[in-house]
Amino acid sequence: MTVDQVFQRVLTLSAKSGFTGTISSVNFNQNFPFAERRYYQKLYGNQNEYRYGDPVPRIAYPSTIKVSSSLSKFSSAPQVLTIDSNGHAPKPDDLFFVDSLSHIMYENGGAINGSITAGTAYTNGVYTGIPLTGGSGAGAIATITIAGNLVTQVRVTTNGTGYKPGDALSALAANIGGTGSGFSYYILSVGTTPTAVRRVEKQDLADNLFSYYEYPTEMFPIYVEYEDYFQFYPTTLTSATLTYLMNPTTCYWGYTLNGTISTTNTLVGGSGYTNGTYPNVNFTGGAGNSASGTVVVSGGTVTSVTITNGGFQYKVGDTLTGTLPVGTGWSFKVASITNARQVYDSATSVDPIWLDIDIDNIIYMFLTDMGAFLKDSELEGYATANSKNGGIA
Repeated sequence: MTVDQVFQRVLTLSAKSGFTGTISSVNFNQNFPFAERRYYQKLYGNQNEYRYGDPVPRIAYPSTIKVSSSLSKFSSAPQVLTIDSNGHAPKPDDLFFVDSLSHIMYENGGAINGSITAGTAYTNGVYTGIPLTGGSGAGAIATITIAGNLVTQVRVTTNGTGYKPGDALSALAANIGGTGSGFSYYILSVGTTPTAVRRVEKQDLADNLFSYYEYPTEMFPIYVEYEDYFQFYPTTLTSATLTYLMNPTTCYWGYTLNGTISTTNTLVGGSGYTNGTYPNVNFTGGAGNSASGTVVVSGGTVTSVTITNGGFQYKVGDTLTGTLPVGTGWSFKVASITNARQVYDSATSVDPIWLDIDIDNIIYMFLTDMGAFLKDSELEGYATANSKNGGIA
């Protein structure tokens, strides 16, 4: 549903209520976003009710399928957070509520895959049981094949522990024939396990950090949410994957002012025209229609335009021209208009992303607000009654 359809439905329902006033686009753009945010909060529930031991909120995300479906429009794609050396990661600007946080833990003994830099001057042969050196782990053992004095194959037979993608491994030349240099084996991937990062409230942080049983580890990490950032423990974590509910985006009914041409400017004279005065020239171009006027040509170029019929639906800045017997390239712009009216403009509008059934509930909330604001009991009563019949407001 476009925002224009929403606005037209607002006008229809307000008229149906018996309201004889006008809900303007300004009223709509200023107040409909408040109704959207209130509805969002109502679906989500009171954040203060989401506490251990408290009853589940009456309307609560994600305990209700309908509510989860409505708010799924605001679910983020998984986002990888970079954690600094202090355990800090900035919060997304549009975060409303954390759905999940997980951390990728590299498995001890996870399968290692990598790419080879062959080196030079090695002794040809197949060497088994060769310890690999370097990297962030230990214990990896491989079978290394050398042909043409280059390392051509590395098959890891024992994965070791603690290795991570990006580690550069090698082997002592003494263990692979006694000659050569420059061989390395870059780890591209290691078997991994996603581990949930548990949320801890600020007042409970000390209990976790000084607990023998709940002390955070890479396998059982925790986080605390502050105003602008997440604090992770242990602080050795380097990244985490976040999914979250985004703040509600609100719609906007954009428009242009269209009307009758009053004045013009930016005349481009063109060339090759026959001198003379040409009355009743029909103008083409722009957003409107039916404008006409008198065009004067002197020295082969258009020198003046007089509007005799301002037409309809033109916008300031529209570029118009008209057909003359010969010549090319003349035009002018609309400088001002009269009898201006608002015309829906999709380019500057923001459409809602709610389900249609949610839009109806938001409209009723909005009409209730507007009824109270405009002191119109019929409008307010209509919206309230319909909300009780079909919505949750």
